[in-house]
Amino acid sequence: MGNRERILWADDMIFLHEGALFEFVEEDGHEIVGKAKSVEEVDQLLDEGINPTVAIVDANMPSKGDGEKAAAIIRERSPETKIVSFSSQRQTWGDENWTKDMGLNQILEGIKKL
Repeated sequence: MGNRERILWADDMIFLHEGALFEFVEEDGHEIVGKAKSVEEVDQLLDEGINPTVAIVDANMPSKGDGEKAAAIIRERSPETKIVSFSSQRQTWGDENWTKDMGLNQILEGIKKL
C-alpha cells in the first residue's frame, strides 16, 4: 500500500489518458511501464518483460470482453500483478473495479490503496 507502482494501462482510447492523467500519476510517484490498445498489445508488452505491479484495464478494448481476456492473460503470465477493471460500467473481474467517471484524485487514491 502506498508503494511506487509500475502500471500497465490498457485501453483502446488510451489517448484520452495520455495527457494530464498520466502526468499526475507519474508526479504522484508511479511509473507507466506500458500502454496497450488491445489484448495483443498487452501480450506483447508482457513478452517484453515490463513486469507491472498494477494493470488498469478497460473492459471493452476494442471489443466487448477484451478487458476480461487481457486480465486473464495478465493473471496467467504475471500473477502478482493487481488488476483494476476501468470501464464506463462496473465490472466484476478485477481485483478492484473502477468506473471511468472517477475523478483524478479518486484514481490517485485508488492506486495508493492497492
